[in-house]
Amino acid sequence: MFGLIEGQRYDWGTVWSWITIPEIIAAGVAVLVLFFLVQWRRQDREPLLPFAIFKDRNYTLMTLVLMAMGFAIVGFFLPLTIFYQSVLGLSAFDAGLAIAPQPLAMMLMSGVAAALAARYAKYILVTGLTLFAIGMAYIALIAQVSSNRWAFVPGLVVGGIGMAGVWTPVFSMATRNLQPRLAGVASGVISTIQELGAVIGSAAIGAVLQNQLAADLHNRALSYSAQLPSQAQAPFVDGFSQAARSGLQIGRGQTGTSLSLPANVPAQVAHQIQQLAHAVFTQAFVDAMRPTMALAIAVVLVAAVGALAARNAAAGGRAQAGTEAQPEPASVA
Repeated sequence: MFGLIEGQRYDWGTVWSWITIPEIIAAGVAVLVLFFLVQWRRQDREPLLPFAIFKDRNYTLMTLVLMAMGFAIVGFFLPLTIFYQSVLGLSAFDAGLAIAPQPLAMMLMSGVAAALAARYAKYILVTGLTLFAIGMAYIALIAQVSSNRWAFVPGLVVGGIGMAGVWTPVFSMATRNLQPRLAGVASGVISTIQELGAVIGSAAIGAVLQNQLAADLHNRALSYSAQLPSQAQAPFVDGFSQAARSGLQIGRGQTGTSLSLPANVPAQVAHQIQQLAHAVFTQAFVDAMRPTMALAIAVVLVAAVGALAARNAAAGGRAQAGTEAQPEPASVA
């Protein structure tokens, strides 16, 4: 996670001495692989992660769906929150009010979705994931620097309805056919994987957004610098070229950079530079926001396709499946 989040700051190169970002990421992957190897060797004793829970197709698919949702929620709300506050200039409170239609729609539709999920869990889940992706796509497509805060309400409402169709079916299908002795560890694993998805989403979405923004800031600065006097053009472009290295900040009137202006720059020119700096940041952020949200949308759509492979067993079959799956008494060594 450190490598993904901080990669842009270090140009994806050296962090300290001979240690580089790719080596840090590789070390993280190696530790994760080591963890699974250790757990594999302990399956006949008391493993922290019993692999038996993943033999159930529905459980495995639903853990992946929850990981995708953890990823996508970060991928959706992180850029949208920055957009509301740093591009539209809203306060944190006003930004929260602008996003409120989404959780309200989810709350109002959850009861309906839960009732339908009792019989059509798989189809409600696939529909919910698809609607959530459509809502995100609508917002990504219409986002502009000049957008009104309420222009996104249709997308937020559709996304909220979609999320209402995700949570009840996904947990119902995940645990429907599991053996009772695995219920505790299954609950812990599914919660952990959902949080893992959010952590990976924070790192991946942050890295994509920051990398895309770094490129767009430079390109926009080059374009807008033609409006400035010749002596101010180079510092203007250089300031934005280095802006994304320090990470994203959120706040009203955020320009994305602090430009160091020469002391002899006239006040009128300095004001013009500040106006152009704000225009560069807002335009570049909107440009960077779309591919970032597209990544989250793609993850949700992949999860929707994967959910089609789940078994939509009737609720009445749950008890039968649980009875047939009862294990024989284990011997005590």
